Amino acid sequence: MRPTHWAEAEDHLESLAVCLRNVLADLHVERPCDELVATLGFGAATVAAPHDSLESWSTYARDASLVTTAQLYGLRLRALHPPAAATRLSHAAEYAGHFRDSYVPLIREALAHEQLALAWRGWPAPSDRLWGVLTHVQGEQLFGHTLGQSGRPVQLTGPAFQVYIVEEFQPPIAETLSPDVLFAHVARQASEAWAGTWAPGSGVLTGPAAYDAWQDTLRSAPAANTGKSPLHVQHSHATRLLVAARCCLATWLRRVSGRQRELAARWADTCDRIVQHLRPYELPEAVRATLAQPDGIEHVCRALDNASALEAETVEQLEADR
Repeated sequence: MRPTHWAEAEDHLESLAVCLRNVLADLHVERPCDELVATLGFGAATVAAPHDSLESWSTYARDASLVTTAQLYGLRLRALHPPAAATRLSHAAEYAGHFRDSYVPLIREALAHEQLALAWRGWPAPSDRLWGVLTHVQGEQLFGHTLGQSGRPVQLTGPAFQVYIVEEFQPPIAETLSPDVLFAHVARQASEAWAGTWAPGSGVLTGPAAYDAWQDTLRSAPAANTGKSPLHVQHSHATRLLVAARCCLATWLRRVSGRQRELAARWADTCDRIVQHLRPYELPEAVRATLAQPDGIEHVCRALDNASALEAETVEQLEADR
């Protein structure tokens, strides 16, 4: 089951979706990346991790529906520890040793049995916050693939905060991947993300609480500028990822057929409107110029408010259709 290739594109920004796509492709299950962004819940989710810098928020809780989504495609996954445990590892100095002594042997054993592993964090910069696929052992080191490494196998250089072993694959049956089943799966996650129940125990905020936290971060500048990058760079990065996710969702929704075709089309149009509000703030220089204006922060916050209001309307429509 060891992958023979790694494929990524310039507009593939969700590392876990790319990982899952490559794992499935090696099992001869070809699915588009925009579909996986949608079915993993990223297309409709807005995530805030106020304990960390804004530029890193979009790396949290990506595995909120990984196990259930993977099942749709015939994969059975096993987490090495509960997802909630990952929330405490950033400040646990002893975790690196625990990972080396307790988890690396389990990963090595899985790889020896041709079972791949999905790993969050521990990759070399600039991919250290991303997900990757551990594929083989070389000497005493773990190697695999992740975004931003030009497709080359790279060594896991630090402890992964979460690991899922791909234990089994059964070819998916057509019914589990029908348009109606996938749409219901995506819509349910959108509702859960909006209600704040999509990633329980993860320590993150989602939905309107995430949008509020984003605005609070901007309004508390420069005190909020605690990340590696200036605040305008952080905001543009977070915006670019959110816009890309909504674009992926819209692309997938416009291919939806079956009973929910009209609702999917309306949802896609709403995604377009959200993108229109946020796209002006994708470029760092544009954000810096806006934030430098007397009412610049409030101008950006209004765009976030508009996006939030549109998503509230969408969730209301989705829930009314149930």
